[in-house]
Amino acid sequence: MKHFESLKRQLEEIVEIFENAAIRCTKIMLGKVAAIVTPWQVVDHLHGNFTHLATMGSANSAYKSLILAGVSDQAITQLVDDSDVDMEYLADVLGEFVNSYCAILDDNETYASIFG
Repeated sequence: MKHFESLKRQLEEIVEIFENAAIRCTKIMLGKVAAIVTPWQVVDHLHGNFTHLATMGSANSAYKSLILAGVSDQAITQLVDDSDVDMEYLADVLGEFVNSYCAILDDNETYASIFG
C-alpha cells in the first residue's frame, strides 16, 4: 500500500503533464483545438461512457501502465469530421492517437525521469 500511495503522489504532481500532452496530441494528430474543462485527477477506478476504445500497454523494470483513448458514438463525427465513419479507420485513428500521446509523454523530461 505504501508503494501505491507514493505512486499516486507522483502522478498527482505531474497531472498537468498528462493534460498538456493530450492537448498537444489532439492538435498534432487531429488538427483540433482541445481544452481541459475539468482538471484531471488520479483515481482508483476509471469511469467513462465510451463506445470505442484503443489501448496500449507499456512497462519497464519498475512500472507497468495502460493507456486508453475512448470516444462515444455521439462524438465520432467531431473527432474525424466525417458523418459516415469506417470503424477500421476509427480504430486506426485512435491507435495512432494513443501511440503519439505516449511518445509526447516520453519526450517530457519530468515524466521520463520518473517513468522512463
